Amino acid sequence: MKWTRVFGAIGIGMATGLGHSDLSWAGGFTQPEGAAFVSTTFRTLESRTFEKLEIEAYAEYGIKDNLTLIFKVPYQWIRDDQFNPQLTNSGFFDGEVGIRWRFTQDPLLAASLQVTPIIPLGYDPNAPLPLSRGGVGLDVRVPISRSFPVGNRWGYWTVEVGYRPYFGNRSDEFRTFAEVAIPVTDRLDMAAQIDSIIGTQNPEANFTKVVGQFRIKASDLIRVVPGAYKQIDGSGYGFEMSLWFTFGGAVATGK
Repeated sequence: MKWTRVFGAIGIGMATGLGHSDLSWAGGFTQPEGAAFVSTTFRTLESRTFEKLEIEAYAEYGIKDNLTLIFKVPYQWIRDDQFNPQLTNSGFFDGEVGIRWRFTQDPLLAASLQVTPIIPLGYDPNAPLPLSRGGVGLDVRVPISRSFPVGNRWGYWTVEVGYRPYFGNRSDEFRTFAEVAIPVTDRLDMAAQIDSIIGTQNPEANFTKVVGQFRIKASDLIRVVPGAYKQIDGSGYGFEMSLWFTFGGAVATGK
């Protein structure tokens, strides 16, 4: 089944059928103490004979106003048609539990240090079609974000630079990310992102994609976020659909 077509049709329908944006934050900003942001994302990838469907659970919790706990667990279904018989695999892969510490006080400009251990979740990295390459890692990055007025609404930009060493045979990675989000109406934002991975030892780890999103405020607590992306350095493309939930005065993060 071509999952990209399913999510593409759903995303276009929701973006045209719904149409509130509060002060926007992302990247370097932390959650207020006691507040929580939770999201569920469905994402597809197609690249020549390879196809993937991924579901990702993500959460942030404000331990203090300048310190946020981060949690992410992804699950994948993958297949590759170039083999006979076709190869398939599914399961949990690399989970993340970490913290983001904001070291600036400006209410509109945030710079933080984010440290996240990467934990393989029981898959076999030596399988004929592995979910991931295995190996415990540590993602260290510095995200910087700024909110700016757009009329009587607020948008923001974010840039991030990071390094991810792995403890084992897996290639270390440089990671960069940039994003801008602009309010269109009281209930609709549009966002564009570029996300890049560069392997230090293995060029096969290189991956750069551009992403476009609609962010639709369905209620005070829920945002619906359809999107699509295209790989710049390869043939991969896909769609994504997210549900964002905010509790206790949490801010909706853009990534």
